[in-house]
Amino acid sequence: MDNDSKILTIVVSEIYKNTRLDKFISSHVADVSRTQLQKSIKASFVTLNGEVCTDCKRMVEENDEIRIDLSPVKKESHMQPFDFDLDIVFEDEHIALINKPPYISVHPGAGNLNCTIANALVAKYGDALSDVADSSRPGIVHRLDKDTSGLMIIAKTNAAHLILSSMLAEREIRRYYIALVYGAFSPFSGTITTFYGRSKRDPKKMCVKRYGKKTAITHYKALQTFNDETLSIVECKLETGRTHQIRVHMEYAKKPVVGDQTYGRSLNHNLSLLSDQAKLNIKTLKRQFLHAYKLEFTHPITDEELSFEIDVPQDLKAVIDTLELDKA
Repeated sequence: MDNDSKILTIVVSEIYKNTRLDKFISSHVADVSRTQLQKSIKASFVTLNGEVCTDCKRMVEENDEIRIDLSPVKKESHMQPFDFDLDIVFEDEHIALINKPPYISVHPGAGNLNCTIANALVAKYGDALSDVADSSRPGIVHRLDKDTSGLMIIAKTNAAHLILSSMLAEREIRRYYIALVYGAFSPFSGTITTFYGRSKRDPKKMCVKRYGKKTAITHYKALQTFNDETLSIVECKLETGRTHQIRVHMEYAKKPVVGDQTYGRSLNHNLSLLSDQAKLNIKTLKRQFLHAYKLEFTHPITDEELSFEIDVPQDLKAVIDTLELDKA
């Protein structure tokens, strides 16, 4: 094993020929589970005779040279730190979970280069973040819209990041959102599956397509309705994670998210059955009513099964409380 980069090099002997790649590596690496090694293979940590191999079932042959990187070398970050009080829900040496507040972007973009979650992560963790993504996104495994609140996974190491990215691609991370939408679903639960892409009319918006290469899949379940089905609280589980996916799919179902200033504004929403206070809370809500309230996944390094839930923040809770009073 190379001391600096911790790259293990193994040459296949005759007794191991026609052995699966993951099984072969597992027999030569101590203190690492086979499941973990499979994730490392899928995350491009392994080369076979100098070529990256992501096929766990690939049969090795005598004299094949296998190299597995057990600890990728990280680069120094040059991002501007941002003094911001992050709400840390969980952390260890490999990952962290944060409860992202609304009104803050996840990473730098046009017009906002320094006051983002990514800059706040740099302020808190310095260079102890993964750097396998774009240089402006240290530690960022997946994103939430600027005005969406809730749980996000942060990667501290490259190993954790690459495995988590593979898990996202394989749909092994379960992401649940709470949304308040106009109208009521019938049936109360189901799946929305569409082609998906960027709008030709407005490049800043996403939309459902009649055909295309990318699909978007959202599972929904109505949890509660208010005022003769004027409004509904819906749980949305992402199977794919396209940009603005839930917001676009709710608009497509003609049940747009309350407060969404981008999607569904053209639809007529009858709020006549609501109390004056409920109407006021909805009309003055400054963002879409969308909160990433639950994450379930296997820890990328320890293989521990993890599940986290976080309550909706106060601005959204105030809307629900008023609607509950209307029902009383």
